Amino acid sequence: MARTLGPCRISFNEVLDDISDRVLRGDAPEVEVTIHPIVHVAARRPQLLVEHAKAYGDLVLEEGRRTLASLVVHAVLYAAAAVLGVLGLVLAGVAVLLYAAVPGELRDAWLLVALPCATMVAAGACVIVARVLPIDVNLDVLGRQVRADIDMIHQAEQP
Repeated sequence: MARTLGPCRISFNEVLDDISDRVLRGDAPEVEVTIHPIVHVAARRPQLLVEHAKAYGDLVLEEGRRTLASLVVHAVLYAAAAVLGVLGLVLAGVAVLLYAAVPGELRDAWLLVALPCATMVAAGACVIVARVLPIDVNLDVLGRQVRADIDMIHQAEQP
């Protein structure tokens, strides 16, 4: 099937035949083709690109683990604060019920105040520690590595 090129009535096959004839006769103009060093390395040693990609994967996993550990610590601290806060409220309610139910002077009545207060102070301490600890959700190392690779590629382009 002959395709025409634009308004001309020359077929696509004729153009291909003309180009192949010129190449075979040696009449084709010389075209200098430069291959980027990265493409050259990829063609000759593809295992280097695989190793580089694996190193990037390891770097992402390591930063992900560090971020996940930071988030888990914060979640545990906030969960402990919530549990201790609820426990403090329950103990305070029990203390009020005991104070109202027992007639007369209670022996060791200070425990009715101390125990709920201690759990509330512990809950507050968990919240303060969780707020003071930084959440490590940054990809600085990965960003520096990407910038270093880009700089290396730009240096490889220069003669």
